[in-house]
Amino acid sequence: MQNKPEPPKPTTPKPAESTPDASSPKPPAPPTPAQSAPKSADATLAGSTREASDYLRKVSDKMMKLAEDFALGRVNRVQFEQLYRHYVEERETIVRIVETQPGTPAWKGAVTAGESVLIKRKHASQPLGYAIYLNANSLPIRSVGDFRIDSALLVPMLSSFRSATAEIFGSGLKSSEIEGGRWLCFVPGVYTTLIVLFSIEPARLQLDMLEQLHRHFEKANQPVFEAGLPDPTRLVFPHAAAFE
Repeated sequence: MQNKPEPPKPTTPKPAESTPDASSPKPPAPPTPAQSAPKSADATLAGSTREASDYLRKVSDKMMKLAEDFALGRVNRVQFEQLYRHYVEERETIVRIVETQPGTPAWKGAVTAGESVLIKRKHASQPLGYAIYLNANSLPIRSVGDFRIDSALLVPMLSSFRSATAEIFGSGLKSSEIEGGRWLCFVPGVYTTLIVLFSIEPARLQLDMLEQLHRHFEKANQPVFEAGLPDPTRLVFPHAAAFE
């Protein structure tokens, strides 16, 4: 018996592959860095203005810090006035540039980095010389530096200072301006009076240092002073560490 041939298996026709239609639009390609949109002029203007405002705020903070330093005696009068004028001029210049050239970094040319340090150093009060006088007889026991002061001026001032000190219990250091813008400072002690000549008005902290220095001087030499007329060669002078 012959085998019957198997009938052919039905085949499923494959779906026809779609071909792109030349007439359909292509999707846009992602932008490259070169094609990125440029920063808007408004954003640039806002950024520059904000940066200038931040710096002006820092200048205002420096002005407040300067006022605090003067109140605490850290800077003298001339330093305060010159530094404050510097900050005011810097602030006004920056504001003017920002108004006339908005959106540009031109205002940065008005920033004076480090100038305040130079101003403070330039106008610092410098000790020119000092002298120490005995209270008992007004004789000098030491004179150092450029202490060339007319005795006709110094003696009456010293006498007046001692009289005021004797009348007012606990009267402390006194300072006054003399010719040439220099300042003369009198520091009273139990046995002696210290007189210091400064180039310009000193800061209060400098005067506080003088008082402390003279107290140390008299304490260290108390046995010699108590023994009578002191021999300057037997005295120690802490003033040398500060002035010489």
